[in-house]
Amino acid sequence: MGSTIKLTSSELSQLWVTYITNSMANRMLKYFEKTTDDSDIHTIVQSALAFSEAMDLRVKQHFLAEKLPIPYGFTDDDVHLNAPKLFTDRFILEYLKQMLGFGVATYGVSLAVCPREDVRNTFKYAIEQTTLQLDTIINVLLTKGMYIRPPFIPYPQKAEYVHKESFFNALFGDRRALTSLEITHLFFNTLTNSLGKG
Repeated sequence: MGSTIKLTSSELSQLWVTYITNSMANRMLKYFEKTTDDSDIHTIVQSALAFSEAMDLRVKQHFLAEKLPIPYGFTDDDVHLNAPKLFTDRFILEYLKQMLGFGVATYGVSLAVCPREDVRNTFKYAIEQTTLQLDTIINVLLTKGMYIRPPFIPYPQKAEYVHKESFFNALFGDRRALTSLEITHLFFNTLTNSLGKG
């Protein structure tokens, strides 16, 4: 690890953000590991925790190679592992699905803005692992009948251009049906909001 070329601002920022968010995820996963009852979900939590610990090590190695201070992240003092069970296994699985989804997007951006090969390899590894874990979670949700599917809509009969300016001004004037992209965003925002209330 390491390079003769210093880390750029984007590499420093992406590694820092990864370290901080991963340190929080690590503590949540340790708590989930202690409180999950379902064996399938427990296995997923253990896998996510192993990935979190591996990422922690990889990012620390970048900081150490550059003789940079290790950032202050979350520690075991920030979570009470012996607290009673606060979350259902279903909630834990949905939480992990959403966090891994955000991880795939975030690591993708990190990969695109980091020119050094050693840093890119870290984010390629992260994308590969989050994708595999997300796939496993979705399969478990489907198998257990717990996956909440987005709404179905009628298939379009033909491709067509938008001809009316009012399409873009629907909030202020003419009404129109929502597009599939708008439905998707509304659906997943609703899931995220409901998770936050959970």
